[in-house]
Amino acid sequence: MNKKILVGIGLFLLAAAVLAFNPPAALIKALSVADVTAIYAKKSYAEMLASLPEKPVAEADGDSWRFLAPDGSASFAWDSGTGAAGQHAALMRAPAEPFLRAGADPAKLPAGMLRDGMLNIALDSAGRSAAKTGASPAESFADLIDANRERIGYHFQLGHFGLDLGGGNLLEWAGDPVANSLDLVFVLDPEVFLGAGVDKDRVDGWLFGSVVIHDAASGRKVEVPKFLKPFNLR
Repeated sequence: MNKKILVGIGLFLLAAAVLAFNPPAALIKALSVADVTAIYAKKSYAEMLASLPEKPVAEADGDSWRFLAPDGSASFAWDSGTGAAGQHAALMRAPAEPFLRAGADPAKLPAGMLRDGMLNIALDSAGRSAAKTGASPAESFADLIDANRERIGYHFQLGHFGLDLGGGNLLEWAGDPVANSLDLVFVLDPEVFLGAGVDKDRVDGWLFGSVVIHDAASGRKVEVPKFLKPFNLR
């Protein structure tokens, strides 16, 4: 092989290694622009909001946006970017009564999860967005994605984007709301509920099933159990 070509390849690989471990700000910005997952997560979330029977509303304190599930059985709120320090970046809530009737011992649920008869699943304030005053619900959520990019993923099995709230709990929405019959899904990890005595087959309003995920540690696809509350918005 021509010596100049070899030298050129060597310099290219060296530059690539340097950029990989110490990328300049301009490159980081360029990569973020080309982040297809984030781009389509933002776009499809905005489409999901537009499909809701009742559009998102500002919370009374003005610090977050919130929408209700179509049947009112769950809600999701996210930081508007204008709230006081200490506010959650995102919060999923659902009545605890179905789980209590199914056998949950409140004393065995994680501290802070059960408040005022509601289950509270929060993404803490470490991931607050940088939304500006006056931003729309979709714009505020786009800023939250930027501030929590590592928590946004794509679920190939269901064709959903999802926000990981921690502990195996997620909010998921369809990447293609026209083709997908499950436009919005509230997802709870069952481990804490089963450990608290819940009979998984007796939780009204929630489906107990398995979803396929990619396990980063093994590199394999694995099935994991979840409580699911899905909705078709079209």
